[in-house]
Amino acid sequence: MQRSDVPLAIVQHTPLWVWVLLVALLSLGLQQSLPRSVSLRRATLLPVSMLTLSLWGVLSAFGSALAVTAWVLGGLVAAAWSLHADSPRGVHWSAAEQVFRMPGSWMPLVLILGLFSIKFGIGVSLARHPELSNAAGLALAASLAYGIFSGLFAGRALVLWRLARRPPTASSA
Repeated sequence: MQRSDVPLAIVQHTPLWVWVLLVALLSLGLQQSLPRSVSLRRATLLPVSMLTLSLWGVLSAFGSALAVTAWVLGGLVAAAWSLHADSPRGVHWSAAEQVFRMPGSWMPLVLILGLFSIKFGIGVSLARHPELSNAAGLALAASLAYGIFSGLFAGRALVLWRLARRPPTASSA
């Protein structure tokens, strides 16, 4: 196979469900770019989904204790960093309605695509070179990246939970 044929072969040999997942994730990310009202439960679904997707990526590609440890470490560091941030800009919790009023943001789409790209890239790399599943450096780097993306999603969800549990101030009551 010529080098110029590789991208086409990758697209042709990628299972249909991967493209369906990409379209669903793009749709979800684009929805995040619009102002919306969401319940606390719904605001938690995306981070839980991304945590699941990234952990699946680590376990299916590497499955080692080192990889899982790197994923956990990356996730904890990113979540802790997110927790030290203020409430997401422009997000308001309505205790009476039990919803967040959220401005649109492109960041969730960027994070979703970043996580998908890592998963896709690792999948393609391992399909072409299965021996890479034993490469500790790749497992460490990819798992750390998965963890960081997941931790950013989780941290945002934790910040929203904290915002929802905060007693109302005089200006928001």
